[in-house]
Amino acid sequence: MCLHRSPLGGRNFESFSGDDPFLGGKLAAAYINAVQKHGIATTIKHFAANDQETSRFVVNQIMTERCLRELHLVPFQIAIRDANPWCVMASYSKINGVYASNNKKLLTGILREEWGFEGIVMSDWFGVNSIVPSVDAGIDLEMPGPARKRGKNLSDAVKKGFMEEKTLDPCVRRILQLVGLSFQRICVGAVVRVRS
Repeated sequence: MCLHRSPLGGRNFESFSGDDPFLGGKLAAAYINAVQKHGIATTIKHFAANDQETSRFVVNQIMTERCLRELHLVPFQIAIRDANPWCVMASYSKINGVYASNNKKLLTGILREEWGFEGIVMSDWFGVNSIVPSVDAGIDLEMPGPARKRGKNLSDAVKKGFMEEKTLDPCVRRILQLVGLSFQRICVGAVVRVRS
């Protein structure tokens, strides 16, 4: 869903957006609705401002609030408003000095509080850059499994008092809701096939 801000973007071919945030959001929403009506979860990525492959793990995207909101966030906002994808994947990059996976303003403030997103927020593959700050920012799930940053480290952080166990409750709840929704769809599909 990221914009083609440079013709040298190595993954431009994957994006709906091209250089038009409105069109990208509308195309993504149509795709999400078509897939999710069959009970298959979609994940929109890379939230946000992921527009280059070179140094993508460490690049610091410096931009104004206006640029962020009027360009980079628009396709995501439209897709969430018009289609309610079940998952969002954070980008690798920093945005104004803060990694997306640690960016509470982006993941909690904008995505959840402003836009009302209730699904899972996951890291990109090996894209978690911290333990406690990523949970606090709003990353529910470290991808792929098994965990490299979290896992035992997250358990130790709770035991040593760096975070309260109840801080994990919303993350766990969202993951269980997704699993439950998927399981429910599988069971309904099985019942329909048996009755046919």
